[in-house]
This record gives sequence, structure tokens and C-alpha cells, in this order.
Amino acid sequence: MGLASPTFLPNEIRRIGVERVSAMIMFEPPGNAFGLVPTKDYTTAMMGEFPKDTSEEQKKAVTAQRFSSWISGFYQHQNIDNNAPVYGVDPVRFSADTLDKDLLAQALEPAMVPLGFFWALSKDARQRERYAREAIEQKDVPIAIAWNGETAGYIVSAVKAGAAMGAKVYKLDDKGNHLYFAHEPKKFLEGICKIVTDLIGEPVGYLKQ
Repeated sequence: MGLASPTFLPNEIRRIGVERVSAMIMFEPPGNAFGLVPTKDYTTAMMGEFPKDTSEEQKKAVTAQRFSSWISGFYQHQNIDNNAPVYGVDPVRFSADTLDKDLLAQALEPAMVPLGFFWALSKDARQRERYAREAIEQKDVPIAIAWNGETAGYIVSAVKAGAAMGAKVYKLDDKGNHLYFAHEPKKFLEGICKIVTDLIGEPVGYLKQ
């Protein structure tokens, strides 16, 4: 999104980057990328108190586990297509129920969570909303959003925000969650190739065969 926005990077750096990119797909961006307030599914999963005498290292581990459970959940939502959506708060199941343990760990990259979790859920929200809008409205490189029907509500709120800004939005699967690429790698790849093909007007990947 930073590369797509015409004001986020120095002009020359952006020019070089855009020249090397034929299309951009935001796969399930979080709500904070659009300056949105966290939804209840996120706050319920992440904002609980830590046990007494929890060390900073232990807090990082707890935060990573909370995030992993939240992002790997499957949620049931209601009224997604209208102005008063009801996002599911408690997951109906988790990726851990079916994914191989090692594959799940690689998909989640839990070591990265403590590094990124505290970066501004609300700080500079208006500025990030502006960057998102600029990224969607620019004409230098086509951009789209891809998502799945059972992903977390905070992500769905971002999808709706992007659509309201004019982004092209594609649903890969009604039943998938944020780890769809691990659950259904072939379908994920096929879906992404179809989106890029639609964006640039010529087949890519397996569609070229």
C-alpha cells in the first residue's frame, strides 16, 4: 500500500518500484491499514489483562498466542453487505483443528507478532486512511483486495472500507479464513492468478498454459 500511494515514498523510489510491479493484491489487510478502530473480535482476543507478575518476555509470548488464535479462527458474520454488519466475535473453529502443526507454525510466523503488534492501532489513523485511499485511487498500477468469507471481523471491516473507497474486491472462498493459503494452497494460487489476470488483462501463472 505504501508503494501504491503516490505520497508515501520519495518519488524516485516509488517510480522504480512501480515500474517493476504489474499489479498489487492486498490479501486480507487489517483494519488499522485503513485507520479503523478495532472490532470486538480483535479486542476480545487481544486486550485481556496479563496474569500478575508476567514478565515482558512472557507478555510477548502471550500476545503472540492470542494473535495466533485470533487470526487463525473461522468466524460467522451477519449482514456483511449492508451498513450495519454484525461481525462474529468467538471463532466457531480454528486452523489448528485441521492443519498440520508445522505448517500452522510456518503460516502464523508467531515470532513476528510481538514486533508488530504495538504499532499504532489508532495512532495516525487519519494519515493511514489517506494513504489507503491514495493507493486505491492511483492509476499507475492496478490494485485489488482479496478476502475469505470466514476471516476475522477486523479484516472484513477493512475489506468493506476498501470497497467504499473504490477498490476492486474479490472473495476467494465463502468458507476460508486468513490462513486459506495454507488450507487450500492450490485454490489460493488459482484465485490470485485469476485476480491478477483480471487486473492486467492477460493471463498469468497457470492460466498462461
